[in-house]
Amino acid sequence: MSETVVKYKNPSGLPKPLGAYSHIARARASELLFIAGQLAINESGELEGFMAVRNELFARIYPGGEYPPNTLLTVDRLVGEQFLIEVEAVAAVA
Repeated sequence: MSETVVKYKNPSGLPKPLGAYSHIARARASELLFIAGQLAINESGELEGFMAVRNELFARIYPGGEYPPNTLLTVDRLVGEQFLIEVEAVAAVA
């Protein structure tokens, strides 16, 4: 199996990202994983605070600490009013 290589870039001429993201990600991989929205609940199904869950979700999805291109949306609500964050992702796999 070949190694998955992802390179993140914020080219000159573009403004610095306003949050935890990169302008460009380039991946060499043999497969793509599409990860459904992950909600603000822990492994036991209990609701967690926004920052604790955001940090946990990002650690699960972006283990290297580099953030891929993403879009922040403001929505009326998620699947339930108690949920404050949902993160989905596409991952490159060797």
